Amino acid sequence: MITQAQTGSPVNIVTNLSNLTGVVNTLRPDLIGDPAILGSPNQWFNNTVCDPRIASGAGACGPSSVFAYPVSPAGVFHFGNLGRNAISGPGFSNTDLSLIKNLSVGGGARLQFRVEAFNVFNQANLGQPGRIAIVGSTAFGVITNTRFPTGDSGSARQIQFAVKAMF
Repeated sequence: MITQAQTGSPVNIVTNLSNLTGVVNTLRPDLIGDPAILGSPNQWFNNTVCDPRIASGAGACGPSSVFAYPVSPAGVFHFGNLGRNAISGPGFSNTDLSLIKNLSVGGGARLQFRVEAFNVFNQANLGQPGRIAIVGSTAFGVITNTRFPTGDSGSARQIQFAVKAMF
């Protein structure tokens, strides 16, 4: 049996703003609340984004806001205070199992029966959450895929049987 377990990969959160650097998706937001890890694929972390330029209504900063665009109410941009890789994505775990039975069939010949199960517990390993902080975004902080495609380590459970004749 082989078991692998890893903590989550870091998530580098950026905004979709480009007014300060001229390059889109490079500014980090300001952290103004608790980005608690919720652990659900539908909302991996608290992901409420606000825009300080909006005085009230949808997108305005309030007590439930976690991330804010790095801009003053007057429209002056700055570098956000959120550090690089401030949030961890989902962890990874995988267990593979192999059972082997060797039988003598006479004359020095042997048969080997094998059963191998990959991801035997069928553990879903989630991909990274959406990392671009946009006011009103339905993708920010949401996980939309698994970490590995079918056939790779950590994909859906796979079982194979084999018989080998040795003489």
